[in-house]
Amino acid sequence: MKKLRGSLRAKTIAVILLCLLALACAGSAVAASYLYGEGVYEFGYESTAREMVGQLGAQYSQSVGENYLQGFHTDVYQNKGFRFSVLSMDGDLLDTDYAGEEILWEDTVRVTLPYSLWTEPIPVVTPMPTPQTDDDVPQPEEAASSETLPTQRFILVDDMTGEEHVFTDRADVEQWEQEHSVQVHGYVLRMIPAGSPFAQRLRVFDMLYACRDAYIWVAAASLLLGLGLFVFLMSAAGHRDETDTITPSFVDKTPWDVLTLLILAGIVSLCFAIGSAISFNIPSLALCACAFLLAGLLFLLWCMSTATRLKLGGILKSCVIYRLLRLVWQGVKAVGRALGKLPLVWKWAAGVAALALIDGLWRGISEGDGSMMFFGWIFFWLLVGLATCYAVLAFRRLRLGARQIAQGDESATVDTRRLIGDFKAHAEDLNNIRAGLSRAVDERMKSERFKTELITNVSHDIKTPLTSIVSYVDLLSNEELENDKASEYIEVLQRQSARLKKLIDDLMEASKASTGNLPVTLTRCELGVLLEQAQGEYAERLEKAGLTLVAEKPEEPVAVMADGRHLWRIFDNLLSNICKYAQSGTRVYLTLTREGAQAAVTFRNISREPIRLDGAELTERFVRGDSSRSTEGSGLGLAIAQSLAELQGAQMTVTVDGDLFKVTLTFPAAE
Repeated sequence: MKKLRGSLRAKTIAVILLCLLALACAGSAVAASYLYGEGVYEFGYESTAREMVGQLGAQYSQSVGENYLQGFHTDVYQNKGFRFSVLSMDGDLLDTDYAGEEILWEDTVRVTLPYSLWTEPIPVVTPMPTPQTDDDVPQPEEAASSETLPTQRFILVDDMTGEEHVFTDRADVEQWEQEHSVQVHGYVLRMIPAGSPFAQRLRVFDMLYACRDAYIWVAAASLLLGLGLFVFLMSAAGHRDETDTITPSFVDKTPWDVLTLLILAGIVSLCFAIGSAISFNIPSLALCACAFLLAGLLFLLWCMSTATRLKLGGILKSCVIYRLLRLVWQGVKAVGRALGKLPLVWKWAAGVAALALIDGLWRGISEGDGSMMFFGWIFFWLLVGLATCYAVLAFRRLRLGARQIAQGDESATVDTRRLIGDFKAHAEDLNNIRAGLSRAVDERMKSERFKTELITNVSHDIKTPLTSIVSYVDLLSNEELENDKASEYIEVLQRQSARLKKLIDDLMEASKASTGNLPVTLTRCELGVLLEQAQGEYAERLEKAGLTLVAEKPEEPVAVMADGRHLWRIFDNLLSNICKYAQSGTRVYLTLTREGAQAAVTFRNISREPIRLDGAELTERFVRGDSSRSTEGSGLGLAIAQSLAELQGAQMTVTVDGDLFKVTLTFPAAE
């Protein structure tokens, strides 16, 4: 199939076959339609043949009647199988050449001399009133006759002689038609001479009638085969040299709308030529067939070019109209950008000036240029301009005040002087919003500060006695105790005191990190080196937990600006959580990637217990994924890691998908 699509010979053969099938389909369809219109499929041969010769016989009867009315004796149809009888409108025989031969068709037509008829009104002349006497009073007969006077006249012109006749009654016109009309009874003989037009028409009809059923099958088969070839040509459009590459031709490079207009003009011209030249003779039919084929080839060229453009894409962008509209749109955008750089006051001023100009031109064109109208127009637009300028200045003041409040300027206020109505109310609302936001921020800051101080002070107060407890527990552990139970108790005290000490340290570090009280020194850090360090540090612990670490990193080094101590604490917290909560016997993925100006480190593991919280909730303080709290942990590891990441300008995202737990650290990459 690929070879056929790219073969010029195959496409040429397909076009030729498609043309032949189109001719066969069109010819069969026209013949079948003609036979159906003549009633062949409904009435049969005899009735249809009689009707066909009758059409020509009626034309001959009309010609005989016109010749007789003009004073010519018609004998030119003697050898054509046609006879006639001319009768008056009263039925009197005026002329005939019919001798009683056997006939195939007969009919009577009325023939009238051609004429033109139109009407004209008759002008009514009203006489001057005169003094009346008893003798001047019109009698009833005279009054009645004056009321029935005609109001129009009929002018009839004989088209043959040019003679003009004027009538005042429609009945007179009908009488003239009756006197200048005849009835012609025409006969078509059953024994028609071989060379007569009737014989030729019957011979053509016999040929069409013999294949009446074949036309339908030929038209259907030609249509189906033609559709198959058309689909092949559409599939092969644009293919060259037996490859799948689409190569446009010079026709395909022509703008699509220009090509469409040219081909449409050509097809319309050919259709007009077919309509004016069609006739039942061989040269006319051949000329119509050639015009039909040429129109079909033009349409096929347009279809193949359109198919090629669709395969290449950008069919609309190749149109001249699209390019013109694009240029207009670019000009509109350029004007818009130029106007956008103007201050708000000048924008409104330009809009008002444009409206005034348009209004002035319209008034000058439609209503003239009177002085009163001109001064009224000036006064009206002066008022409009002043009102618009006031509205623009008030809106500008409101917008500047809102912008300062949005930028966090707590001291910003909107000046309400010389503001009226809704402008003043809106300014007061903005001032109230500023005061409310300021109070809310103060209360929030006070609450956060109190919370941080409370945690720090309480942690410090707890840490002092805890240090003494840890010291004395260490001293007891160094003593030789004879009681084994006492040794076990001392071990429990050592473990729990160490856990409590770590909890207090984490709490203090979380408090400092969330408030930004930790010092941060940004230096260039190689994330790949840090991954290798983490892999070495946690290899033994991961192996003990039954986990396999899979570390992936690019070959080229990836550097970020970060605090190495805090960055390692983030890695330590995340890997420690993995060792505590990951499912034994699974793999842990530690992946380093770089995309553009961003570097990302991803930690992925399968959780041992179901996680019923989302990522945002897990990063809150004292929240643990292990809801039963059967494992060690304070619920501060992720919160500390997120706070430390934000202190270094990074972003930490926690994602939970079923049992998959994923943490992504995103840093701006260093050059």
